[in-house]
Amino acid sequence: MKHATLAALLLVPMAVVAAAAQNAPIRVRLSENVYVSGDRARVNVKTDKDGYLVVLRVDAGGTVRVLYPVDPGNDARVRGGKEIEVRSRGGREAFTVSEKAGAGLVFAARADTPFNFAPFMAGQHWDFDALVPADANGDPEAAMVSLVDRMGDGHFDYDALPYKVDSAAYRRPGYAAIYDPWYPTLYRGFLGYGGFYSSWPWLYGPGFRATIAVPIRPFRGRRR
Repeated sequence: MKHATLAALLLVPMAVVAAAAQNAPIRVRLSENVYVSGDRARVNVKTDKDGYLVVLRVDAGGTVRVLYPVDPGNDARVRGGKEIEVRSRGGREAFTVSEKAGAGLVFAARADTPFNFAPFMAGQHWDFDALVPADANGDPEAAMVSLVDRMGDGHFDYDALPYKVDSAAYRRPGYAAIYDPWYPTLYRGFLGYGGFYSSWPWLYGPGFRATIAVPIRPFRGRRR
């Protein structure tokens, strides 16, 4: 009884924090948070209001690709409150994991006004050379904030979700949990995330036969 009461007292504030995180201005969701080379990754984005969306991916080697819109001349408008699945050319999954190992990042930004993609175009397509970060400095999130700043007037909401590529990802669920539904699969073997993964706070509840773990992934940022 004592343990049950303690669990209830702990989980109530956790649920409140998780609900607040879920109602962020923009959220990115990946099909997995650990992939192996060759996996096809699905990306979903939800915004709280109408606007214009750009979704970028930085792979483990630092290469930047635009996932949405597929071509810079495409309509980038999105409806608030509606989750969209980002699709690549031909309606396929958002991207195929090409890395053998390492970590990547998916970055999504929503603005009230259209982005200016002209400096990043080569004909009707994306100019990959223009997308090379000018100031990565080992921080892909900061590099993407700087890049999107150059695409507009610097006023946007964004979310950034890292992923890991492993040669043999361990994917067997191992914990009972309640968690933010905009976080991917809860348990991936605690694979020793480092770098920009280390800033994600984790809250742990009292353990019985399993540990109750609540990952609280905070709203990443607003450029206003």
